[in-house]
Amino acid sequence: MPTQTEQSEQSQPRRPRRRWWVRLIKWVAIAFVALVLLIVLIVGGAVWILTPERLTPLVEHYASEYIDGRVEAKRIELTFWKTFPRLNVDVDSLEVISGSLRGLTPDQQARLPQGADSLLSVAGFHADVNILRLFTGTIALHDITIDSPRVNIVDVSPTVSNYNIFPKSEETDTTSTPIPDIILSRFAITGRAPIHYVSLADSVEFKLNLTNTTVSGDDAPGYRLDFAADASSQLGDMTFDNLRIGMGGDIVWNHKKPYRIELSDFQAGINDVNTVVNTVVDFERDLTIESLLFRMPLVDVNSLIRLVPPQLRGELGKIVNNLRVGLTARLTQPYIPSVERYPSMELQITVPEGKASYQKLKLSALALDLDARIDGKNLNNSRFDLKRLYANGEGIAFTLKAVLTDLIRDPKIEGTFEGGVDLGRLPMNLIAPELGAKVTGRLKADASFAGRRSYLTRENFHRLNVNGEASLSDFRFDMPDMPVEAFVRHAGLKLGSNSSVNGADSLLTVSFSIDTVSVAMPGLEAQARAFKIGIGSRNVASSVDTTQINPIGARATLGFARLKSVDDSTSIRLRDIDITGVLRRFRNEARVPQFDMKFTARRMRYSDRLNRASLREADIAATVHPTPPRQPSQRLLRAMDSVATVNPGLPSDSVRALARAALRRNRRHTVDNATERVDFELDSETRSLLRKWRASGHIKAKRARVMTPYFPLKNVIKGLDMTFNNDSIEITNTRYRVGHSEFVIDGSITNLTRALTSRSGRQPLRINMRVSADTIDVNEIAAAVFAGAAFAQKERQGLAGPISDSDNDDVVEASIAQNTGVSEKAAVLIPTNIEASVRLAGRNVLYSDLTFHNFRGQAEIFDGALNLRNLSARTDVGAVDLTALYQGLHPDSLSFAFGMQVRDFRLSRFMQLVPQLDTIMPLLRDVKGIVNAEVAATADVDTLMDIRIPSLTAAVNITGDSLVLLDAATYRKIGKWMLFKHKDRNVIDHLNARMVVKDAQMELYPFIFDIDRYKLGIFGSNDLDLNFKYHIAVLKSPIPFKFGINVSGNPDKMKIRLGGAKIKENSPMVSAISDTTRINLVNQIQDIFRRGVRRAGQSGRLRFDPGVSPAPSRSDSDLGDTISHADSLEFIRQGLIPAPPAPDSTAIKAADAKAKKKKKK
Repeated sequence: MPTQTEQSEQSQPRRPRRRWWVRLIKWVAIAFVALVLLIVLIVGGAVWILTPERLTPLVEHYASEYIDGRVEAKRIELTFWKTFPRLNVDVDSLEVISGSLRGLTPDQQARLPQGADSLLSVAGFHADVNILRLFTGTIALHDITIDSPRVNIVDVSPTVSNYNIFPKSEETDTTSTPIPDIILSRFAITGRAPIHYVSLADSVEFKLNLTNTTVSGDDAPGYRLDFAADASSQLGDMTFDNLRIGMGGDIVWNHKKPYRIELSDFQAGINDVNTVVNTVVDFERDLTIESLLFRMPLVDVNSLIRLVPPQLRGELGKIVNNLRVGLTARLTQPYIPSVERYPSMELQITVPEGKASYQKLKLSALALDLDARIDGKNLNNSRFDLKRLYANGEGIAFTLKAVLTDLIRDPKIEGTFEGGVDLGRLPMNLIAPELGAKVTGRLKADASFAGRRSYLTRENFHRLNVNGEASLSDFRFDMPDMPVEAFVRHAGLKLGSNSSVNGADSLLTVSFSIDTVSVAMPGLEAQARAFKIGIGSRNVASSVDTTQINPIGARATLGFARLKSVDDSTSIRLRDIDITGVLRRFRNEARVPQFDMKFTARRMRYSDRLNRASLREADIAATVHPTPPRQPSQRLLRAMDSVATVNPGLPSDSVRALARAALRRNRRHTVDNATERVDFELDSETRSLLRKWRASGHIKAKRARVMTPYFPLKNVIKGLDMTFNNDSIEITNTRYRVGHSEFVIDGSITNLTRALTSRSGRQPLRINMRVSADTIDVNEIAAAVFAGAAFAQKERQGLAGPISDSDNDDVVEASIAQNTGVSEKAAVLIPTNIEASVRLAGRNVLYSDLTFHNFRGQAEIFDGALNLRNLSARTDVGAVDLTALYQGLHPDSLSFAFGMQVRDFRLSRFMQLVPQLDTIMPLLRDVKGIVNAEVAATADVDTLMDIRIPSLTAAVNITGDSLVLLDAATYRKIGKWMLFKHKDRNVIDHLNARMVVKDAQMELYPFIFDIDRYKLGIFGSNDLDLNFKYHIAVLKSPIPFKFGINVSGNPDKMKIRLGGAKIKENSPMVSAISDTTRINLVNQIQDIFRRGVRRAGQSGRLRFDPGVSPAPSRSDSDLGDTISHADSLEFIRQGLIPAPPAPDSTAIKAADAKAKKKKKK
């Protein structure tokens, strides 16, 4: 049975049991309190155990083991019970000494600054942490104070530095650990806090001395930062001194977003330059600037200049101003530097009106307003708007407004400019600092403009939209160092265009004028007056294709211009020049240009060291367009097929090039480099232009004049009328006066392009002319040709003297005559790349002292030879027909050949016409009368253009009637001696003499003539030294028998002997020697000329057979040189020879006595 106690307990009601979660909270609270008490007891025990004397060496030991160096501290103390619930840490005199600089080379150690191993030192450190708040996951730092820290950072090389003291981590923990809630109530650095950085590798030194650094976190997560420091830096040769750095403002940082920082009204400044920054920056993944507003309030420009190192400041430091500048920048979208190269932002730069001066430039007002919108993703969409650039001062005043868009693709600019500048007041460093020049003058401009960078090309410049004008007055440019001087009295530029928005047609016009300009520089002088040029271009909006041709017109006028090159004495003078030009489409082809040009000039004059030329009333017109493509020749097509077969995969252009090269290699080059060729002196670019472009037009002039020592005569052209194209020049009814000769010229010059572009000289310049004249002075022209050739030779040898540079033509002509000398001669060479055919006709031709009338003939040049064909003329003393060939291919192989026939010609004049006959035929010196003659001759010519007499080969036939043999007095004396019937009739009734010159010997064929009562026959020979041997046969005379007279010796010592006659009166004699020889020689001349001298080779040497020997027959030669005794007695009786003297009687007796003695013996 239950006891009473049990019954009583059972009778009482039971209390209900507490719920489980209440019990859980109770026990958790009890456990937490117990844990806190335990931690507090542990911390308190640790603080009680770790006294400063124990804690300080422990920290020094374990910290020194962890780093490459050592840590030293004077005292480290923990305080807990006095500051509960905060744990205070106090450090006295902490120093960290680096050990990473051990093992340096002696050279590196010598370069180390003093105390390089002292990395960090702190005079005192204090911090407290709320221990109880740690249990809530919050690190509450209430007060951190660092007293007088010193930081010394040294970089010896990229791999060696004094701060490289921490060991490398062996494993990297990549797990994400949440950052606890951190609260910083206050952070401060007290005392002087120098920070020193040195980089020995690149000579960089930086010093920063912190004067005030505090962080207040009373409004956490909002913090307040205040920072101030003094700094200096050495970057190589650049020095930054006395920099005051300051920062302060609100910083928002939350541990829940630990990589996100927000700056609000954050101020930062250097010296007197202050800025305000509002930004949000996120570092969580990539650095992202979510927003930015940067403002630099108006600041003195001098303050900005002072921030620039003196080494870079240059001329900025010489600018005196009171200008201020303000800057505002705002991001328009977040900026990620690792993704985007440029930020997207808006910029505003403002410079209120202020004063500035630099050297002689003094501005009373200078202002700038610039807005910019930058698109970082597409810079081409950026826009710069220069709202105003204004300057006003002494000698300068202008306003510029402009808008710049499409920066990258094709920059476009629109704007206006109005103002003027006195160039003399501008600093020279702004105009041409590298030239050291002095510039003065006044420049004024008022213009609006719109265009793109692509418009600044010859294809698109017509699309510019420019209106306005500019003028330059009293401009002077002086650069003494070169020296160079330039002067412009007045120059004006006018620009005009009209266009509507977005593509209507427009017209661009440009006009430029110069009143007076003068330029002088080493080796060059130039002056000009009244120069104007205007250009107009039509811009068709539908023609956006830049390959299409848009019409352009231009006109330029020039009153006077003079250009002189001092180095080579070249001078050009122009007066009243008018030039017009039009660029249009060729045959309406949109992409094929045609240029039309017209040039007129009242007078042009050219002169150089040797030559003078002038042109009056010139009218030149030309049309130029590209050469249409030529169809390839069959020969080229076959060569291309061969190349394509060998190289099946080769492009067509390469196939054509290889085929052309193969044809050039296979072509035989027959050009002799030693021959004379006209060098047209065209470079490869000019040759290419001649091949690619075709030109046509005309050249007209009222008068042209040329003077040159290469042809020292007055050359005057009147009424020049010439049309031309790429291949030919046509000359019509042009009068040409050379010396005293005047010609009328008609004809053409062809094969121009090939001749001018031929590199080998194989392509000739072909000339076909008709020349008629009233008077031709051959003496004057020949003397000029010889004198010009002599001058050319002197010029090649460097012996030619200067020609007068006088403006007087007569003075220049006299100077040329004095320098050339009419008596000087040199070899005349005929160019091999000239082919000419000139038909000649002249009423009067002066040659020697003869005057020819009705002159006709043809002169031809081919392959280095000059052929005078079928020349004929008559004179008062007879008529002449001539065909001649001059071979002037080489200076050492000059030759001349001719065949000539004269009719009813006075013999004395004939001897003057062919003066060499006087030397080789002295018998004709005293013969006078009217003769007919035929002459065929060849001879070599020396470099002085004289005939080499030993090389002369000739055949001469002279016939005449009533010839006078001797003068009257001599004839009467001889007639009395020879018993003439008619002692006053000094006439030979008929004479027919033939002779041959060969191998320096003249052979006279036997001929017979009658004179008074005598019939004489003559033959013989003489050499070029006049050593003669002649036989005169007296076939009929008062003496009843025939006899001969033998004459030998020379004119100074003559020997005469009588003998038998060696000529028979009725014996057959050689005839028709000279005429047939002349005809054969003329035929050879034509044959060799047609084939060409070089192609004729050795056969090109003109030669002819002078015929049979002029010696008499054997029957004649068998006759003795002596006469019989009876003939001698007859001569003595007639008194022709003296009788022998009578014998001496004494001598006879002595001779008889001597003979008797011999008999006795």
